Amino acid sequence: MYEEYNEGDCDMQYDRCLKYKRNDGVKIGTFFFICKQFGINI
Repeated sequence: MYEEYNEGDCDMQYDRCLKYKRNDGVKIGTFFFICKQFGINI
């Protein structure tokens, strides 16, 4: 648990992400590619 976690802020940001999502935006493959560039192996 992150002590500064705020459920209201999280919900608001999630709603924004849904509102402004694009069909041609970042997909899961992009996420894994960026992780790999920073040395994060999932």
